[in-house]
Amino acid sequence: MAGQAISLVKDTSIVSLISIQEMTFVGTEMANSSGLIFEIWLIVGFVYFALCFALSRLFKMIEQRSSAYLNHQ
Repeated sequence: MAGQAISLVKDTSIVSLISIQEMTFVGTEMANSSGLIFEIWLIVGFVYFALCFALSRLFKMIEQRSSAYLNHQ
């Protein structure tokens, strides 16, 4: 389930506002206009990593709680 959710983030938009494709497009535009290529891509990569990491931790917590609930019954 966690893998599917993270794939969903990579393949579709998040809350219909931010998607990976949009983030890379905006990153490209900002890097071209500002000349701060490395810095912009570092920020884009960090945002992407933080998003996937947060989802991974969330699903790990959900899996642990559901496992504990099932073992308790």
